[in-house]
Amino acid sequence: MAFEELVGTWEDGQGTEYRVSRDGPTRWTVETCRPGGRRRVTKGLLKVWEGAVYWGSSYYLDDWPDNGAKRLTWQPLKEGKAAYQWHPVHPVAEQGSEKRCWHPKNEDTKGREGRAKATKETACQTEEAEAEEAAEAAEAAEAAEAAEMIVRITGKWKDENGSRYEVVPDSGSMSCTVVTTRPTGRVLKTAGLIKFDADERCVYWGSKFRLELTDSQSCMWVPIRNGKPFCWQADSPRPIVMPTSALPKAQNLVEASAQLQDLLGIMKVPVKVPPPPPSRGAAPKKIYNRPLRSSTKSS
Repeated sequence: MAFEELVGTWEDGQGTEYRVSRDGPTRWTVETCRPGGRRRVTKGLLKVWEGAVYWGSSYYLDDWPDNGAKRLTWQPLKEGKAAYQWHPVHPVAEQGSEKRCWHPKNEDTKGREGRAKATKETACQTEEAEAEEAAEAAEAAEAAEAAEMIVRITGKWKDENGSRYEVVPDSGSMSCTVVTTRPTGRVLKTAGLIKFDADERCVYWGSKFRLELTDSQSCMWVPIRNGKPFCWQADSPRPIVMPTSALPKAQNLVEASAQLQDLLGIMKVPVKVPPPPPSRGAAPKKIYNRPLRSSTKSS
């Protein structure tokens, strides 16, 4: 089957129409039109992976059957689900009806029962597909929002006490690792110290501070309960804060993290913490790179 043949209008056994348009070499947008008139457009719903076409993460596409009948069969990826089919919607005559009608008067009882069962199965599969679409859309929106917040805080910073901080996004998650260098030369590396809370839509430093952005070159960490706020100033040139629409398009958090690293040109390997310089007349102290207990000090 040629990928070009996916483009067009299709219909399932329940009367739902699917209008497929191509928006990339291996991606298609699907407009779903319910019999009641409700419509939904999902970009990139159909994708090619390793030569096969997938509907989200629930179904994959079988090729045309050997008998030459032009229809699409979607096979489930999970056990317990049934396959369902699309049939092409042919252009109607100018004087004809917009919808094709099914006349059951010549069909026996067994045929009617079979059609009713198929219609019920198709309805269940359609609901599952809609739920899958909604989940993927929510994940993409969450990834975009997390990416916007992380891009604002990623990079090198310093505070008024002379401490320096390097913030690096953690791969595949909504958190960042922080490498703190004190004026004395002491270095601490804490993985996942800065986190984006999707429910509260806020960035947190451990469990004691939340982020308030001043501008693209500075930010403030405000205590959640008790404590003293502290300010960061940019320790290296930073990009202008971009709106969500200008950020890289990511389908999940893994893609968002990788694209952010490419965008900012930051390191993609674990940060190597250099040993402190030895002091005169004393043996060098050992530095243990581990998270602080319960929460990290602010400065």
